[in-house]
Amino acid sequence: MSGLGLQGKRVIVSGAAGGLGRAFALAFAAEGAAVLACDVNLKGCEETVAQMGTGFAAHVYVTDAGSCRALAALAAEKMGGTDVLVNNAAMY
Repeated sequence: MSGLGLQGKRVIVSGAAGGLGRAFALAFAAEGAAVLACDVNLKGCEETVAQMGTGFAAHVYVTDAGSCRALAALAAEKMGGTDVLVNNAAMY
């Protein structure tokens, strides 16, 4: 993703506890973005943040409006807002 102007951007990645979501979160962080990794699996998000070396982890149910509002409030509190949303959460 080099050269995409992501330095300093504020990014939320849902489904970030593993797989593609983790890969997205790691790539954004490597480009200098502030990343809020969220998922129903908080422990997995905490592992993602540990791999990034920076960022924030949050528990979220993307199918619940109240949970999404709380996530937006957390992004505002921790990062001052959101520039990019990667809506990657899925159930298999």
